Amino acid sequence: MALKLAGKVVLVVGGTGGIGKEIVKLFVKEGAAVVVNSRNEQVLCKFVEELGGSGWNVLAVPGDMSEEGHVREVFQHTISTYGRLDILIHCAGTAQRLVSIVDLEVAEYDEVMRNNARSVFLCAREAAKYMLQQEPKEGFRGQIILFSSYMGVVGSPTVSAYCASKHAIMGLARAISKELLPKGIRVTAICPREVDTPMRRKVVPPNVDRSRWMSPHEIAEQVLFIVTRPFWAGYEEVVIGVPQNV
Repeated sequence: MALKLAGKVVLVVGGTGGIGKEIVKLFVKEGAAVVVNSRNEQVLCKFVEELGGSGWNVLAVPGDMSEEGHVREVFQHTISTYGRLDILIHCAGTAQRLVSIVDLEVAEYDEVMRNNARSVFLCAREAAKYMLQQEPKEGFRGQIILFSSYMGVVGSPTVSAYCASKHAIMGLARAISKELLPKGIRVTAICPREVDTPMRRKVVPPNVDRSRWMSPHEIAEQVLFIVTRPFWAGYEEVVIGVPQNV
């Protein structure tokens, strides 16, 4: 059976997190050359070493993608190694503690916005710079997949900083999609509902019913489906999951 991503170069930002890790594993199985980024170099190298032991084409490039200089270095390393970038997947981010708006501190708000909205902007901008310079392949110059959240479509009490950051991602994705699609770059915003990740478990009370939470692998499968659609049959925005009260 033909591999769905043979010959594709993919950069996964946040590639050692709950969802990112499953995306990396699935994409390398489908033949992609995957550059994996994370701020935690020790965790990153261990994960990539395990994958490399299976003969897969993976490359660890650590860096804090909320820092402009680190972003440039990661993208330059990707291009110098593989010569092009077909798909950027940004699924890194941070949650916030459950807190009323009246008790939310400026430093916490700034930290959430830096790790979520600022990081996505820097990576999307850098990806677009390189993709616009490369020749199309199968109708694409490239694809940019940005992870928002269902909280980027609606709102929720006690997570106002998180909601603000995810709404910012949606606004960015909608704007650059209109700008880049005519130039051969497809932009998709992914908005998952409840997913069983370590980050989510840290902020949600332990007595919350998790029986209908999705697995990170289920999200990875949806991302694979999206990136393998023909250029004009793609998606601008995808909400994954159904309401918990259905």
